Amino acid sequence: MYLNSKTYNETCWICNEFADSDEHKFKKSDITSRYGKGDYSKNQQFQPVHIKNKETAIRGPKARILTFENVFCKKCNNETSQPWDDSYSIFSDYLRKNNSLILKYGEIDFKNIYGTEWENKIKDLFRYFIKIFGCHIATGNTEVSNDLIDFLTEKTEILNHIKFKFYLKPDIINLQKYYKKEFSHLNEYSHLYYGRVKWIGKSNLEIESLTGWFTNSGISIYWIYNLSIGKDLEFKPFEFKQTEILTNLMADSLPKNLSKITELVEYIENYGSEKIELTNELLNE
Repeated sequence: MYLNSKTYNETCWICNEFADSDEHKFKKSDITSRYGKGDYSKNQQFQPVHIKNKETAIRGPKARILTFENVFCKKCNNETSQPWDDSYSIFSDYLRKNNSLILKYGEIDFKNIYGTEWENKIKDLFRYFIKIFGCHIATGNTEVSNDLIDFLTEKTEILNHIKFKFYLKPDIINLQKYYKKEFSHLNEYSHLYYGRVKWIGKSNLEIESLTGWFTNSGISIYWIYNLSIGKDLEFKPFEFKQTEILTNLMADSLPKNLSKITELVEYIENYGSEKIELTNELLNE
């Protein structure tokens, strides 16, 4: 099944009302918890940068380069999605504080994160991911399916058309440890990264899947959007599990000619991203 093209033109892709609200690509609290709320240009020694084809210094948490513009109505962005944002904030805080522990055991136990309410909280977490990845899909002029929107609006508890898989990137965790040890007089290096959205299909008019990923503190959430997921059981729907066993994505070796941290990050994050095995794992999980 091919994905449908669609241009939203400042229409909220969740409710179809007028879109007059921006969405942060990286949650604002992820930025402020690491760098504060002020003017980042004052910290020229270790000013955060945004990498997309080139490096762009980030002046503050409200930088336009960090947002999707006019993708939601205010109600969807400020009210409907609030529980999703809250659930993600708890998850993100846990990853940042426990990445060494996660590296040691190679798993994420959502009961450790959310307690006895993990079964409800985890669905809100994935609603947050769908909100962000849905913005990548919608701003790429591809239709976000009604199945995803029905899950977001709690018309269904079954998640079709999208799957997620968690990966561990020890190289990123070790990079964070190195900078914390060697440059303790500066802000520690904190890692947030969105992989480029890629399409798989016969042509850009016959796209079967969109894929991408998001990395927070060395733990990556890969996603695949395919209309055959959950349809006639061609690919099984995504399952909400208490424990996610992490698959290692680690480079065989790091090139010695990459001296800048941004070059290392790009190499580590994109290592193996072209492998068809990753797509097959996502679809057949």
